[in-house]
Amino acid sequence: MRTDSLEIENLHPIVETTKELDKIWLYCIIGIIIFFICLIGMLWTYFHSERLDLKRHLQQKGKEPDFKNIMDSAFRAKKLYDELKGKCHPDNFSTNLILFDKATEIFALIVENKYNYRELILLKERAEKELNINI
Repeated sequence: MRTDSLEIENLHPIVETTKELDKIWLYCIIGIIIFFICLIGMLWTYFHSERLDLKRHLQQKGKEPDFKNIMDSAFRAKKLYDELKGKCHPDNFSTNLILFDKATEIFALIVENKYNYRELILLKERAEKELNINI
């Protein structure tokens, strides 16, 4: 009988150590699962982002983004927009109904293309022709 109790006492630390290792492995597996779930979420977000969709759309058309217009729009569009909205405002042409209608149309396009420098340049030329103004 003494032999059995010694064997049980000797096995007790091994059983406790095994339980602790099982807990550690369980936490490691849970951590790995959480990591992969986060990774899949990040990849899902990236491949379904608007930026990537726009890039694919441009590649399908065979067009590259016009970086010159992007830079001009970022740094020059506001100044040109402010000039155009002051000179082309329909209230400036309230005495002439024909010019008033043209100014209303051009002004709406100016507001619509507020951040597009290339379009604002084209609208400036159009305004100078149709409204007989110098900008």
